[in-house]
Amino acid sequence: MPVNIIETLTQYEVHVYAMGFDKENIKISVADDILYVSGTRTVPDDYQPNFTTQEYPIKSFERALFLNGQVTVDGITA
Repeated sequence: MPVNIIETLTQYEVHVYAMGFDKENIKISVADDILYVSGTRTVPDDYQPNFTTQEYPIKSFERALFLNGQVTVDGITA
């Protein structure tokens, strides 16, 4: 999923473009100085689109963002 990262004097903001995913179904976690952003959603079993091009996921996604020791992990909120 595409992301925009904004750096201010006091924080970083990560904006994730997750069209069709409810906020409640997007999770964040941190492990080994990597921020993980993932999302899932339910799609009916009979939904079988005939894509000619597919540029974003239908059911789930995960992005890993390296923090490079520049982020206070316990200060991460969503």
